[in-house]
Amino acid sequence: MEEDRPDDKFVIEKIEMAGEVIKEPILSKSTREISGENIHRKITFSPYFCECGRPINKENAVRCSHCQRLIEKSCSFEYQNSIHCRSCLKEFHGIELSKKEYFILLCIESGISKPKDISKATGIDVDEVKETLEKFLGNYLTDEPHSLFSKELRLTQLGIEALTVYSKVYKKDKDHSIVETRISDFLASKRKYALRLE
Repeated sequence: MEEDRPDDKFVIEKIEMAGEVIKEPILSKSTREISGENIHRKITFSPYFCECGRPINKENAVRCSHCQRLIEKSCSFEYQNSIHCRSCLKEFHGIELSKKEYFILLCIESGISKPKDISKATGIDVDEVKETLEKFLGNYLTDEPHSLFSKELRLTQLGIEALTVYSKVYKKDKDHSIVETRISDFLASKRKYALRLE
């Protein structure tokens, strides 16, 4: 039996690679067939999915400026003129907000900073509000009042940036408009009460 010469061996390599968004589909499966000195590359395309589960294509894909992962546009965060995925926004800039945390920051921005008042405006349990407010102070999202005339918590610059960045995520949710209405109603009733006392 005659042995196969090295040049006659047939090799197939399968390669999966993330492509450039502009020039080619996002993820291609490349099969390189090598027979002797002849090399033929066959490329087939399959869908590439964002971590949120949605498929990515040329029209809706962006690349994180830190980890370089491709993500669906609606999952990206624009911060300091760069695109970020959620993980890198947290890791490199210390910004991450759950929906409840976002609503509590929204209350503070509106001038509601007492735990009971925030609980009334958002429907979040008062003990959870207290824990979150302590967390915000530790994460430098809020600051204690510096004036004797104002006893209200205030947002730091980082808190303002976090609120701005995450408004893109939560503003489209139905409960965002509900909480905004409840905040407005709470502030209106507070003003009416203040007028009665005058």
